Amino acid sequence: MLVMGDLFSGLKIEVSLGVLKLTLSKDLLMLLRSALAMTFVLFFAVSPSQAAAKVSNESIIISFNDWKMEKTQVAQQQIASVRAQQARYRTAGQKTQLNELDKQLSQLQWNLDVANDLSIADYLALYLSRQTSPDRFKQAAARMTTKEVADLMEAYSLSMGVGSPEERAFTASSSPFPSLPAQASEQKGP
Repeated sequence: MLVMGDLFSGLKIEVSLGVLKLTLSKDLLMLLRSALAMTFVLFFAVSPSQAAAKVSNESIIISFNDWKMEKTQVAQQQIASVRAQQARYRTAGQKTQLNELDKQLSQLQWNLDVANDLSIADYLALYLSRQTSPDRFKQAAARMTTKEVADLMEAYSLSMGVGSPEERAFTASSSPFPSLPAQASEQKGP
């Protein structure tokens, strides 16, 4: 029996009579599961719940809150994974890899901030617009809260150039020609 030893803390490789045996610690197993799930999500550009729906051939539209929670959880898992790698490299004294991981961690932290700031308009543009189910909007509407519906209507209103009453009042009062409508009403034909 040939034992390769611990390549990473928690991983042990043994070869005996042509049989390869891998022994993983619980922490490393959880890390690998998370990395595998992330790879699947990133590779197929779908959320874990969408991946489950695709496997079962169902078209399930998730709610805005669930979508946002998945995005933040994915970002948090990635941060945790990089921090675990940093800890391993620190104990091994590998400083060159630490610099790269610091950059990666900074980017992942920014990704988490973006995920935390996702809005209902982002949900519509980034998630619902990519779904193929013919009743995707009906399913999404059934899962929306009153506030989410109001936020979505406001985003739609802004995209149409209508804006809020406050914005329209500001635009009217800040016109470069405030007296133009009054003058136009005074001048009536020849």
